[in-house]
Amino acid sequence: MRPPKDYGMFCPQKACEAYGLLGQGNIVVISTYMTQSGRRRIFRCKLCGETFSETRGTIFYDLRTEEEKVLLTLKLLLKRMSITDIAEVLETNEDTIRKWLAKAAEHSELVSQKLINSLTVTQVELDELWSFVKKKSAQDKTEAQTVGERWVWVSFAREFRLILACVVGPHSEAMARTLIAQTVAVLTFIAGLPLFISDGLAHYATVILEQFHTVISFPRTGKRGRPKKDMILPDERLKYAQVVKQRKGLRVVAVIKRIVYGTAIKLNEISTSLLERQNLNFRQDNAVLGRKTLAFAKTEAALQQRVALYKNYHNFVRPHQALRQRVDEVVRGRVKRKWKPKTPCMAAGITDHVWSLRELMTYCVAAA
Repeated sequence: MRPPKDYGMFCPQKACEAYGLLGQGNIVVISTYMTQSGRRRIFRCKLCGETFSETRGTIFYDLRTEEEKVLLTLKLLLKRMSITDIAEVLETNEDTIRKWLAKAAEHSELVSQKLINSLTVTQVELDELWSFVKKKSAQDKTEAQTVGERWVWVSFAREFRLILACVVGPHSEAMARTLIAQTVAVLTFIAGLPLFISDGLAHYATVILEQFHTVISFPRTGKRGRPKKDMILPDERLKYAQVVKQRKGLRVVAVIKRIVYGTAIKLNEISTSLLERQNLNFRQDNAVLGRKTLAFAKTEAALQQRVALYKNYHNFVRPHQALRQRVDEVVRGRVKRKWKPKTPCMAAGITDHVWSLRELMTYCVAAA
């Protein structure tokens, strides 16, 4: 008997018992229609009768523009072009490009949340990139929450070159707490806690201890006076170290490696070099992150969208040279050197091939 096809689609009706489930044999094609991007199919769920287009759940749903033009726009955004320049080259409205960017960033984040979870890693590097929104510094306190300096907080799985989390906000303890919370949410600690490494920012030590600690309570003695306060101790599995750079003017004159929590840490393990190199890619590929640029983000949401799109492009689509796998071939008695490209998600076992940007933008995710 021929197995039923699911076409890589699921029923989008939340009330359906097969909502969000693939391979249930409930999806059938009932018709097709023509668009500027080619022929598209209309599906029906045999369980609930819901009909829907094959673009449902992708960034192309309800868009009349050619898909290739949208994808080209996103690629240009990922290659250091400003929205103004792209609008001029492709003869497109700037507000339209911003809408495409918002949809692409939101969709790629949904894909990331679905697929990147329960990871086992050995080292997590933490760092922040300086940037600004609308102006480089706030002129008065009333504007301080909406304009001025903004930092891109990044956590990075060293062995996979995988960006675990990115958040945008001020240089504060609250943002460090948000970054650590999002990082912990995608990890699993069955095999133990990873080694956390950051710069000398004091906020990290505080928020990491909040996540991984043991509370020792002291019973009341019945004597006069205040009872003894609970003692908060680091989790015995916790390992956290810092790389502190001492500068004289603009030059780094010394690098100090400091162990904050844990004992079984080797000094040669304490490094944030890979994340710092990745931060250079962030700046090279994003016009809004340039230190001296006219393409800076005008809103914090726009900066967050550019960062989110780049993060997921890096994880799923862009092969990393340090991860490539050597697969030599013997041709006429000679060894021909060949390399198999690998993305961070492939290295982490999340995907089995290099995704295209189209695949990332059309991967269907059930809405919460």
